[in-house]
Amino acid sequence: MAICVTAVFWMMVPVALADDLHACRYLEKQEIERVVGVSVREIETHPANPMGQNICFYHLAGSGDTGFVQLQMIRTAWAKQAGKKWTAASLFHNNMSFLDGLETIKGIGEKALWGGAGLKMGAGLHVLFRDTYFTILAKPADPSKSLDMSKSLALIVINKIK
Repeated sequence: MAICVTAVFWMMVPVALADDLHACRYLEKQEIERVVGVSVREIETHPANPMGQNICFYHLAGSGDTGFVQLQMIRTAWAKQAGKKWTAASLFHNNMSFLDGLETIKGIGEKALWGGAGLKMGAGLHVLFRDTYFTILAKPADPSKSLDMSKSLALIVINKIK
């Protein structure tokens, strides 16, 4: 059975993971504020979805309900703990096979692909690094800054992966 790209961000399963096994541990409020230039007004944490990925959603101040940063992450060890048989790399390659129009981004992780900005399936910067697959999307008031901000935030996340 093929693993589909995560399109429904808010689906949750009752998997209890320790706080250190969550995307929010890899990107702090102050780091986001430094990159995007506005405050983070609220942080939502979401437990693992059916594929074992968890999500940290940062609402940006001063941009109504439209500005945000989202980090969606899975590490191979997290998937195994959640009873999944795939690895971060296999999920990355599978998910990317369902998306069209991806742009290769050099210098970030082992492989990075940009799916564009906005609220569309496959949006964001998809990064494979070691045993981790994450998608980061910065959606600031000025959409032309989304890719650069997403790349800067991805480098912060990568520096925290051990």
